[in-house]
Amino acid sequence: MEEGGAAVPAVAQIPSLSWPPEPLDPTSGDEDSILGVKSKDKLPVSDGQERRTAALASLKLICESPVFANHLESLLAGLDAQSNTPFMGSVVHRAYPASLVLMDAASRVARESSHHSETQKTTLMSMIYPATSHANSSPLHVICCNDTCSFTWTGAEHINQDIFECRTCGLTESLCCCTECARVCHKGHDCKLKRTSPTAYCDCWEKC
Repeated sequence: MEEGGAAVPAVAQIPSLSWPPEPLDPTSGDEDSILGVKSKDKLPVSDGQERRTAALASLKLICESPVFANHLESLLAGLDAQSNTPFMGSVVHRAYPASLVLMDAASRVARESSHHSETQKTTLMSMIYPATSHANSSPLHVICCNDTCSFTWTGAEHINQDIFECRTCGLTESLCCCTECARVCHKGHDCKLKRTSPTAYCDCWEKC
């Protein structure tokens, strides 16, 4: 099209985008393309132990990298939806190797924060167990309760006990968890008493 003898360039059409986007298949490797990583030969990490090893290595890298050094205190003191710091969350979910890494990192950050012992203590506690936390969220309390899952002494034998279902974690129908796991592992979840004194064993240790 021309106007006054001058050519007007055509306006390129803006491509339409669909929202929400299609969910990514975690085994497809497509998530790497978002980061600009393209590897056709990359195999998905499917083994549970391999995933835990990779996650722990990533955590160590974050805690030890100078890139995160100036932000490590705020990262370690940040709270999730259940008001848990990363250390508290690792204890709740029995990720004890991660707990050790986080404790070492928090101790290092606290030592480097000040020369005064009281300031160091306050800084450390803000990452380990903030003063505003509920008493039941104490890592000491949680770690003492964590290993009282009834499966630790029943094994795969069905016994009479109260069982709970957790819709958040998919423990429904034939799956269930014991009273201790309902109070600790599934605290804050959509978890409720399913049946009183049936014969069952806790599935939490295997499914969650």
